[in-house]
Amino acid sequence: MSAGIIKSFIILGIIFCSFGLVIYKIFISPTVTVAPTSQDTAVVVDTNDPGQVILNLVEKMKSISIDLAFFTSPLFINLRDTSNPILPEEQGRQNPFESIGGDNLAVPVGVTKKTETANTKTNNVRSVSF
Repeated sequence: MSAGIIKSFIILGIIFCSFGLVIYKIFISPTVTVAPTSQDTAVVVDTNDPGQVILNLVEKMKSISIDLAFFTSPLFINLRDTSNPILPEEQGRQNPFESIGGDNLAVPVGVTKKTETANTKTNNVRSVSF
């Protein structure tokens, strides 16, 4: 290989590595945020720690209060259920993983089936195993 091709590979490698580093820093590296607390002090929180995220959500949920007067208002009391009842439907196959055509249908063993051919009439006996 010539020296120019080697230099271009080195330059492309450096560009590729720096591009990968930028992508890592933007999308993958752990993020640290500063969140104020009730005492107005800054706390460093690692947002990749699932336990800390859950604890922060629990603290926010503790301050939620529901105004129960809503449930006694005339608008809420006059609400009516207009949904349709769910009717029972036919169940599926006994074994949904069995191949199609292999269903355990109520076919008695030794059923005689009459078939007509062009010239003769024959009785075919079909046996079914369960």
